[in-house]
Amino acid sequence: MKRVITSIRPIIAVPLDMESNNLLQGGWIDESVKFRWVKVSDQVSKYLNENLFYYKLNSLCDSFIGDFEEDDLKGEKLLICQKYLHEFQEYTSNTEVKVFLSTLISFVQSAIERNVSVFFIL
Repeated sequence: MKRVITSIRPIIAVPLDMESNNLLQGGWIDESVKFRWVKVSDQVSKYLNENLFYYKLNSLCDSFIGDFEEDDLKGEKLLICQKYLHEFQEYTSNTEVKVFLSTLISFVQSAIERNVSVFFIL
């Protein structure tokens, strides 16, 4: 098993089952972990950082999201996150960021429906 933060980052991941959810929550990954993920490109990440996206998301969800950390959002925090993602998507004119946010919004909706976490592995 490999540590998530040393293998595939930065990504945002949504586990497909509870076992995978538990492994990701512990920061581990191997071939048994099943998840959907989106890689955050350098350009998108730079834009998000410059526009305080992670900082604002952190403040809204009251959880720590920062460099070299894994954090998961679930339940009510995801509903808050989903609202913020829609607002940020309306605010930005950057097409690449809009596409990234559309993917992320679908991940969040999927996680809410299945009652699993969304992991920000930055």
